Amino acid sequence: MNEPLVVRPKGVNIEVRGDTLHLWWAWNRALGGFLVFFVAVWFGILSVFWIVAVSSGVWFFALATVIHVGAGLFMAHSCAAHLFNTTRVEADLNELRLRTGPVPVRRGSLTVPTDDIEQLFVRRQRSTDSDGRTNESFEVHALTSDRSDLTLIRRVPDEQAALFVEHEIERHLEIPHQRVAGAWTSPTPGVDS
Repeated sequence: MNEPLVVRPKGVNIEVRGDTLHLWWAWNRALGGFLVFFVAVWFGILSVFWIVAVSSGVWFFALATVIHVGAGLFMAHSCAAHLFNTTRVEADLNELRLRTGPVPVRRGSLTVPTDDIEQLFVRRQRSTDSDGRTNESFEVHALTSDRSDLTLIRRVPDEQAALFVEHEIERHLEIPHQRVAGAWTSPTPGVDS
């Protein structure tokens, strides 16, 4: 099958040291910056509510904000992750290692023996938020030797980055590019997953 045409997108770094491929990219720093402002406003409003509730002796209303505090802490964690996290991929003849940090995230670390990887491919994930807006993200998956679909990398910045990561890992591990049922097919001319 023809080798896909994939250009390295801005923000995705690549280096080969010895027999190890290194790919890495920072999370969305702009989103992290916005979330700093949003979290500050969120907790600012909550603190005014607490001050008024406590000073007037209505403790129940201060306690009623516990859910809002939890939501604020979730947003603060997301803010820190976007500001500071980097996703790193290392591939050599033995293993494919994925690490995200320094802020801990769910599924932020994964190691897969390269012998278990038959093929890599990209999937597009779509979701609709409460306002009816469609959100789109891309993930890199592996088809394993037992024909399982293993999600390797979530939160890839965009389609081009996901296709580039897939392509470079396949090239480094000498995995011939093949189509996989259910894989994302790019509408961009000349780009193939």
